Amino acid sequence: MQIAALIAAAFSDLDVTHWLVPDAADGNTRAPLRQRLLAGQFAILVDAATRCGHVDVAVDESGGWVGAAVWADRTGAPFAPVAYETRLKQLTGTHLPRFQALDRAFEDHHPTDVAHLHLMFLATVHGRQGSPARIGTTLLAHGLARADQNHLAVYLEAASERLRNWYQRYDFAPRDPIRLPHEGPSLFPMLRPPQ
Repeated sequence: MQIAALIAAAFSDLDVTHWLVPDAADGNTRAPLRQRLLAGQFAILVDAATRCGHVDVAVDESGGWVGAAVWADRTGAPFAPVAYETRLKQLTGTHLPRFQALDRAFEDHHPTDVAHLHLMFLATVHGRQGSPARIGTTLLAHGLARADQNHLAVYLEAASERLRNWYQRYDFAPRDPIRLPHEGPSLFPMLRPPQ
C-alpha cells in the first residue's frame, strides 16, 4: 500500500522506529527490514482507518503523493483492525514483543472518557518536510477543521519533543509521557479539546 510505504519512509529516522527494529549489535543497519516491517504494520492500520475513520493525502503539482494523514474515528465502535494480532505476528516475527509493547503503551494512555478523532499518522515525504508548501500543516488543518465541524476532540502521540512543541501551536495539550520499556524512547500523548 502506497500510503503505508510513504509513512514508513517518513518515520524511518524516529527514535521509536529504531527501538522497534534496532540495528544489529555489530552495527549493521537493519533499515530495509525496519522499512518493510513498519510499512506492513502501517498498511494494517491504514486499512482499518479507511473503514473506521479517514485518510487524507497531499499531492504535488505532478500528482505524486507527498504527505498523508491517517485518522481513526474513536466516537463509537472500538478501532479494531481485522485479525491484527495474527497479521502482526506473521509480519514481525522475532520483533513482535516490541511492537506489542508499543501497542500496549498506546492503548494504556489512550483517552476513554471523550469521543475523539485519533490522528494516528501525519507524514510528509523526505525532502518536503518543513518545505514552504507546508504539507503537514495543511493536512493537519484539514483534519482539525473536520473535527471542529463535528465538535470532536483530537488525540495523538507525538514521537519527539520537537513534534510535541509543534503540535502545541495547534491547541494540543500535553498529557503524561509514554516511556517505552527496554530503555526505549519517550512518546508524548496530546489532546486537543473540541473547538
